[in-house]
Amino acid sequence: MKILAASDIHGDTRISERLARKAEAEKVDFVILCGDLTFFERSLEGILGPFVKKGLKVFFVPGNHETTSTAEKLSSAYAPNAMNIHGKTVVLNDEVGLFGWYTQDFVDVKKKIMVTHIPPTNTLISMVNGACMGSPSVRDAVNKFQPDLLLCGHVHETFGVQDTIGRTRIINTGPEGIILEI
Repeated sequence: MKILAASDIHGDTRISERLARKAEAEKVDFVILCGDLTFFERSLEGILGPFVKKGLKVFFVPGNHETTSTAEKLSSAYAPNAMNIHGKTVVLNDEVGLFGWYTQDFVDVKKKIMVTHIPPTNTLISMVNGACMGSPSVRDAVNKFQPDLLLCGHVHETFGVQDTIGRTRIINTGPEGIILEI
């Protein structure tokens, strides 16, 4: 499976349009957005639309710029092509499991992908000028579920940076997006 993962669009519809074109050109199976889709609850229009218009399935989690209720509104507005997976698990093709932070019902599959906005604490992705911008709870979840991949955003200074915790590959996707094959 091929995916496009990105984060921190911050309400910029030009970024959404560019990412949707990239996803279409790369013939991805689905898109994962790791939060901060809006700019403090504004600029909802056109954020998911470009992906849906191209027939792309979008899975996303809210960031610190939108509430979970706003994420649910976006999910409902673009259903069934967009889904907020915060606290949920989705299994694709009986092989790949996507799950958002706070999930309780994770099932065992061949590939596990955790999607959060904030990175786990004490990683290359979470450190900025000696200060940690990550979450101990996300790190605990990585240790508990041991996903193959953790996709996140939030720390602008480390967009594109990758790290690992055990066997878990962690990527700060950023607004440029990254194409991954799983």
